[in-house]
Amino acid sequence: MSRAALSTKFFAAYLFLLGAVFVIAPNLLLSLFGIPTAEGWARIVGLLAFNIGAYAWVAARHEYKAFLLASVWIRIEAWLVLTALALLGLVPPVIALFGVVDLIGGVWTYYCLRSDARAHTLAGSRVEPVST
Repeated sequence: MSRAALSTKFFAAYLFLLGAVFVIAPNLLLSLFGIPTAEGWARIVGLLAFNIGAYAWVAARHEYKAFLLASVWIRIEAWLVLTALALLGLVPPVIALFGVVDLIGGVWTYYCLRSDARAHTLAGSRVEPVST
C-alpha cells in the first residue's frame, strides 16, 4: 500500500468515526465543544461524513490516484471554508478545528503522493509526478 493510500485510509477512518458519532449521538460530541445542534441536521451531516469516508476507503484500497489527489485539494478547501465561516461569525469558532483536521490530512496525503511518485521513479517505473 502506498503512503498516500495509507494516509487516506486514516482520513477515512476519522470520517467513519466522526460520521457514526454524529448519526448515533450528535450531542455527545457537539456538547464537548459547546455547540448547540439541531439533531436531525447533525445526523444527516454524520451520514454524509460516513459515506465520504467509505468512498475514501475504497479509493485508498484500490490506489485510485485521481481520487487521492482530488481529496488533497478538497480537504484544503474544507479548511478554508470552515475557517472563513468561523471568522465571519457564521458558525462557532470551534468548527474551524474540524477544518484543521482536513488541512493536516490533505497536506499529509499531498506529501505522501509526492514521496510515492519519487519512490516509483527511483525504482525505475514510469510514474507521472503529482502536479500541483
